Amino acid sequence: MTNMVNMTNKKDGKLTLKSHRTIRFVVMLTNEEMEAIEDHRFANRIGATSEAVRTLIRLGLNSQNAETRSGGSAVSRTPALAGE
Repeated sequence: MTNMVNMTNKKDGKLTLKSHRTIRFVVMLTNEEMEAIEDHRFANRIGATSEAVRTLIRLGLNSQNAETRSGGSAVSRTPALAGE
């Protein structure tokens, strides 16, 4: 998993974070969805909830793209609702 945050040196020698992430948005979740994200985060030892969300988004998009390429149906389900 590649982290898109780089450490850069300023002229004064202090390190600063330079992020390639430029888009921020708000998403509303149910308690069950948040619990599923937190379960994924702890199970995979991911330090931040936002990184866990990005990981789950990547996994979901990769899965959907693989299903589409193989001719399967690309039905989207949230992790919290997958067992319903």
